[in-house]
Amino acid sequence: MKDKPLIVLIIMLNFAFSQMSTSDTTQMNDAEKTKIIEIPWPLIFGFPVFGFGVIQNNGKNELHFGAFYYDEEDEHYNEFGGWLGYRIYKNGKGKGLFYGVGFGVFYTNWDYEGQSEPVNSILLLPNASIGKRWIWDNGLTFAPFIGPAWEIGKVEANDGTIKSWEDGSKSDGGFEPNIGFSLGYMF
Repeated sequence: MKDKPLIVLIIMLNFAFSQMSTSDTTQMNDAEKTKIIEIPWPLIFGFPVFGFGVIQNNGKNELHFGAFYYDEEDEHYNEFGGWLGYRIYKNGKGKGLFYGVGFGVFYTNWDYEGQSEPVNSILLLPNASIGKRWIWDNGLTFAPFIGPAWEIGKVEANDGTIKSWEDGSKSDGGFEPNIGFSLGYMF
């Protein structure tokens, strides 16, 4: 069922938008804004990504989760995944310098030509990051981040072939950078 990940993503978006308050966020002070909907950078490149966070402790901590679906038809490859993360804001208020840790789980499906059945794998991705979030008066946010990640697992066919990409990299586990940014709306 190829549409299943997209259906899950739509359900998660529906949940997040149902949690939005009806108050005008321009009337709210920073302490009252405790939820954030984020669209991390991969959406810009054409695949659906969604994040939702809850700011706690007067903005000193954030617990966030997200989900994505990626489909590369030319490569006969797709993946669906999710992550959970925790951030600590140096000055509170859910903005400014932050550092955090996270953990992702991804289910992959590769229709490898040399094999009758698709190659299915589960990849784990513990990571850390440091970044900075800016918040404008209307609730819009921008948060670039950078850090290390470690992919546990690999996408490997029965004959030992590892999934490789156009840039020469392979899905064989190991260190990878955790670089990106997210655009969001805090309410």
